Amino acid sequence: MTRPDLLERVAGDLTGCRLHPVGRERALLETPDGAQCWWRVRDDRRRLLSLQSSRFELDGPSTGAEVRIELRHTGNLRRTGVRGTVKGRDELAGISMRDQLLADGELQAACMALDFTAFTIAPAEGRWRAEIELMGGSHVRTRLPPASNYVRLAEDQVAALLATVAVLHRRLPAATERLVVSTTAAAPTIEGTVDHLPRRNV
Repeated sequence: MTRPDLLERVAGDLTGCRLHPVGRERALLETPDGAQCWWRVRDDRRRLLSLQSSRFELDGPSTGAEVRIELRHTGNLRRTGVRGTVKGRDELAGISMRDQLLADGELQAACMALDFTAFTIAPAEGRWRAEIELMGGSHVRTRLPPASNYVRLAEDQVAALLATVAVLHRRLPAATERLVVSTTAAAPTIEGTVDHLPRRNV
């Protein structure tokens, strides 16, 4: 039996969502509310292990700025909020975008429970791009000892992710023309369901 790839495993966690694959490492994610973003695989290969993690991307308006915004949770034992650090040459443009994203606490409320390893907003291909990399939705393989483990996206993580994508659609705002799958490149759509795949140690 062929082992499922990371896309199939992640799709198994994204209940109610639809994924429109473009190859094995990229897919357009459509949420139950109609918001969309791109899902991609990030590969990190080392001597004794390889890590495949899920990255969710959303392009916004055009920009010529050279700046990077890094979002992090605040607090130690308990999360207390979300802070945005601005790095780069065009600091004023970065501060403006950061304030736009964090206004009214809507994004903070959406992503407070989200276990992300990286959450950045930076120019890419001439546009603002939000990128979220998660702890869940990742696959770890080790050579010594030989092992393979999928870290699933729990229901609370899926809810927080979808809420965050919805806020980014409004706050960034999303460039909907970038959320299109070519009919010649697309594979069959995958419907998200929680029961069709094994979760761990496969």
